[in-house]
Amino acid sequence: MVYIINACLIVFWQLLIPKKYENRKKILCIIYCVQWVFISGLRAWTVGPDTLSYKRSFDQVWDRSWGHWFSVFGDYLKGVEGIKDAGYYLFVKFVQIFIGKSYTLYLLLIACIFTIPMTIWIYKYSDNPCLSFLIYSALFYSFFAITGTRQTIATALVVFGGYACVKKKK
Repeated sequence: MVYIINACLIVFWQLLIPKKYENRKKILCIIYCVQWVFISGLRAWTVGPDTLSYKRSFDQVWDRSWGHWFSVFGDYLKGVEGIKDAGYYLFVKFVQIFIGKSYTLYLLLIACIFTIPMTIWIYKYSDNPCLSFLIYSALFYSFFAITGTRQTIATALVVFGGYACVKKKK
């Protein structure tokens, strides 16, 4: 139901803000971005197939020392078998310096890490942000906003960050 209301709000804002308004596209993108950040970041921990697993790993990172995670990362760099996502755990430990043990703040941060670059990308390259956000809502939201946290971070960095480099041929 929340997703249907969100889609309706996307269309509502499109119709409400006059086409002749100078900063219309920018305002629409900001509104859409804020909507998606709140929906993704303030969801219940039971929404999404991996959310509880990520919550458990978030708590595990909190409970272990920096030394432990640097050791795990070192072992990963040495090629020790069975270790994966060591960089992700260091990222979580670093983020916890600022947000503490609040998993909701963490979900909001992850939502921002993906949604803000996506919004900037849509603002720069889409002639119709309303349609772009509706397509995202229908086709991609269920992965990038409620599951796959590690993949969501990677996508934000590689796709939205890397696209500018590709356009500049770097």
